[in-house]
Amino acid sequence: MNCEPIITPPLPFVFRNVEVRAFAARPKQDTWNWARKNMRMIEGPLRKHLWNPDLAPHGKGIMEAYDAPHVRISYFLAPSQTGKTVICFCCFFSSLVTQPDNWGIGMPDIKTAQSAFQDKLHKHFEMIPALWNMLKDGKNSLQATEIILKDCQIYAM
Repeated sequence: MNCEPIITPPLPFVFRNVEVRAFAARPKQDTWNWARKNMRMIEGPLRKHLWNPDLAPHGKGIMEAYDAPHVRISYFLAPSQTGKTVICFCCFFSSLVTQPDNWGIGMPDIKTAQSAFQDKLHKHFEMIPALWNMLKDGKNSLQATEIILKDCQIYAM
């Protein structure tokens, strides 16, 4: 067995510092911080204002668990008016923007899923600049991203 090292020739070009910075991968932003900077109120007198995550402090733990690398599925059950839909949307939208992939949200019944899809999803895309930019023409536009309502689930691909 031959154990000679493999030597690769040097690249025929050299990156300048400005190019290295331009092509560097963006740092991963956790869901909690993404939500603090991007989520907006879609109804009421505070419409268009940033969402205040302190109103749902339990959301931080849920979002941290969602961001854990070994977590593939999260189940979130809570009583009415506890912020669970907003917290789920924070996870969903953060993933759409920062980690383009296939994502989905399941809801307890078709009526709830239809209401979230028709009444809330559009408003969030209108209010959140990071989501609105996905609607613009380009490689990441909605021509390349599809959001589907199927039974009790909302998918983004």
